[in-house]
Order: sequence, then C-alpha cells, then structure tokens
Amino acid sequence: ELVAKAKGGAPLMYASGGPGVPGHLASEMLLEQTKVRMEHVPYRGPAPATQAVLGGEVACGFLATPTVLPHVKSGRLVALAVSSEAPSSLAPDVPTLAKALNQPGLDVSFRLVLQAAKATPPAVVAEIEKHAAEIMKQADVRERLKNYDLTAVGSTSAQAQQVMTAEMKRWEPVVKRLGLKAE
Repeated sequence: ELVAKAKGGAPLMYASGGPGVPGHLASEMLLEQTKVRMEHVPYRGPAPATQAVLGGEVACGFLATPTVLPHVKSGRLVALAVSSEAPSSLAPDVPTLAKALNQPGLDVSFRLVLQAAKATPPAVVAEIEKHAAEIMKQADVRERLKNYDLTAVGSTSAQAQQVMTAEMKRWEPVVKRLGLKAE
C-alpha cells in the first residue's frame, strides 16, 4: 500500500536518523527495488525521526525495531515490514520486507562488526577475537542483544572480513548513487 501510494500521487517524505545511517540506506535500497521516489528528510537521530513519523511530518521511515515497537504496541504507528531476511523476534507478526513486497531474497538489514585499528598487533587481535567469541556465547549477552533486535554471531577475524567485504559490495551502489562520503 505504501509503494502504491508513493507511485500514485504527490511525493511522500520519509524520515531517517541522518544521512548515511542504516534507515536512510535501507529506505533508498527499498526505493531502488520498487522504482519509487520519496524525499529523504534526515533528522538528528532516531528519536526525532520517530517523532516526525508520529507527528505526521513524514509518511514513514525505516527505524530500529526497539525504538518504534512501543509506538506500534500502543497503536500510534503501524509496522509495515522489517528489513531483515528473517522475521524479528521482537515483532514476529510483522512480515519481512521480502515477504511484504513478494521479492524473495530482498535483504536490507545491517551487520555490526567489532573492529580494531589496522596496526593492532596480531597477538592482541587474537586475544580480542577469543574473548569476543566467548562473550557472544553467553546467554545473558545474547538475550540483551536480542532485546535490541540484534543476533549475536561471533566469528573469526577472517569471517568478519568476508562479511565486511560482502556488505561493502552490497551497499556501495546505494552509497555512490547518494553521493555519501565518510566524514
């Protein structure tokens, strides 16, 4: 319905927590996939972006599940889809974007990767890697991450590098199209 509405009339505006944040990039990937145009309205963080959607300043926004879930539960917002490949454990009744748009394989989710400076000695990297893997296995850590709609993976540095390389390849066209630069 949102895509149809965006195709059918005056341009809609969407909120994000700022230029280049996950919600901005996810929205732009959605717009590219659906061949729809909307105007981006960047806010200074997820709270003001959420308030803009709640207040009707903008039509929608890709905002973090924990940020908007209280407003969805209260009936003030409608959750249309989650950006991840798999349904969210926090909002299991909300379809994935791929399912909502009937586009199998569509995934506009993000990965968080623990990083260290390139000059970090290999022994230190190994120690960090070891402790990080141990921490990611702890039930209380996994539960806390789940409350933020995050899934603990825990991997080696080589696996993390593979993830980062794949993510850069996936997001590069969107970043280039938008003309975003690291600051």
